[in-house]
Amino acid sequence: MSLETKSLSLELKAGSGGQFTAVFATLNVVDHDGDVTLPGAFENGAGALVGAWNHASGPLPVGSGVLREDGRLVRIEGSFFLDTPHGDAAFRTVRNLGKLAEWSYVFRVLDHSFGTWPVGAGRNQPVRFLKALDVISVEPVARGAGIGTRTERIKAAHGIDVERESLRFYRTIARQYGAA
Repeated sequence: MSLETKSLSLELKAGSGGQFTAVFATLNVVDHDGDVTLPGAFENGAGALVGAWNHASGPLPVGSGVLREDGRLVRIEGSFFLDTPHGDAAFRTVRNLGKLAEWSYVFRVLDHSFGTWPVGAGRNQPVRFLKALDVISVEPVARGAGIGTRTERIKAAHGIDVERESLRFYRTIARQYGAA
């Protein structure tokens, strides 16, 4: 069986430092690889590794998490391994990239079919429908195959929600200068 990749976005949640939630797949849309991932393709509650930047082969995992599908998006809820140099470096890179980072995943196709997807004006595009997947790992990438991938939130190593604190800082500055 061959391994394939897909992109994802990331929303990091509250908790101890390095915890996150990453949106890595959008269901029922044609991605950049011409695939349509169907609801139910992911095993809710399955574990997955968080892999190195751009699917780098060889490095150790930088974190781990659990998959969650809501019928529209698929997320990984996990944490970076902040007690390792590679996990801490990955966390800092994703945090510093902010909304510039995209996400991808490595997977095995367990079930699929081929068909067409409407693209407008009475035209159809040939696609592969992904019905069941085994996700091996999820990782940050420069560009992913998925639609709408992005880093949404990340919790700093010392427990500060970076996005929330940045918003609070900008609101404070705006109030001080009469812009809010």
